[in-house]
Amino acid sequence: GDRPPIRILSLLPNPAGNERQNETITISNIGTEDVNLTGWTFRDRAGKTWKLDDWGTLPPRQDRVIKRNGQPMWLNNGGDAIDLVNPAGQVIDSMSYGSAEEGEVFFPSS
Repeated sequence: GDRPPIRILSLLPNPAGNERQNETITISNIGTEDVNLTGWTFRDRAGKTWKLDDWGTLPPRQDRVIKRNGQPMWLNNGGDAIDLVNPAGQVIDSMSYGSAEEGEVFFPSS
């Protein structure tokens, strides 16, 4: 079947202030159905994760800014690759980025 319609829209690896709290990843539901984010995770190259369980349901055609809020994965300021993983363990989307200046937002290159 088709992969679920959630995509990574942007990453903020090096926010002003407390990076443990303020790093963000923005996702979008590009489909026509609600997607429950329980069980979804972001995962970095080192295998660390952010859980999306607290972010509820993402309605169609809506974006959501996911704040780190102290979760164990971090967005390396020197660059990294982030996978969006569904509850079945499938990688649904991925995005890599290079060195991050403070406040710099990264978007998919494709």
